[in-house]
Amino acid sequence: MRNLVCLQRVQWQEKCGESDGNKMVIKGRLAIREIDPYRCTGCGVCVQSCMNDVIRMKRGKAVIVYQEDCGACFACEMDCPREAISFGFVSES
Repeated sequence: MRNLVCLQRVQWQEKCGESDGNKMVIKGRLAIREIDPYRCTGCGVCVQSCMNDVIRMKRGKAVIVYQEDCGACFACEMDCPREAISFGFVSES
């Protein structure tokens, strides 16, 4: 189990931050990270609930168009009936 935790921490450091002793320094900001196209049914609820117009419908599925405008309010994630939306740390552009 310890090796798994260490591996996860190394992967976290490579993707999201740096280790400073026992502290993690996070690079980036919290925002919408992914809409799973296999779970998305194209209902459009997330598009309606997004206050910052981050999500749009394309080819019958919800897609992230303006990720940099995401205010991390989690409205789209909470309203999605299929739990297709995930949030996470994204790098600053």
